[in-house]
Amino acid sequence: MENVSTALALYDTIINTPVMDNTCIKKGKELFDEYKNKEIIINNSFSDDKWQFSDEYSHIGIQFNINELCYRRFYKAICEIEFNEFIEYLKTFVMFSMGSLVLSSIRDTVNDIKRIVNTGPAYLLEADDKIFLI
Repeated sequence: MENVSTALALYDTIINTPVMDNTCIKKGKELFDEYKNKEIIINNSFSDDKWQFSDEYSHIGIQFNINELCYRRFYKAICEIEFNEFIEYLKTFVMFSMGSLVLSSIRDTVNDIKRIVNTGPAYLLEADDKIFLI
């Protein structure tokens, strides 16, 4: 049994997120309503630009205030989806991450995505703390 524990300690947890589509967005909205009914999400609507979360450990806010102009200029062609769809997919990703990650990690991930979108690709490649795109 000790070998099993040692083997498990060698691997990181990988979260498997499905390929996003309209079915996923619908499920994300259903999950939002479930968390709202459990009073984990304090907002009224999936479409709100800021979500407030509360659990036994913390109160966390996540803002989806991504610069639409930057998205359209730099990332629309890459993602091949409209801005509103991108935001819905990001919110759905948050819903699918609930229960797998702590709220602060989810917030940090959204903030990282916002930083990438709100910053042009040329600047990201020249930044002091280099970001390597694979």
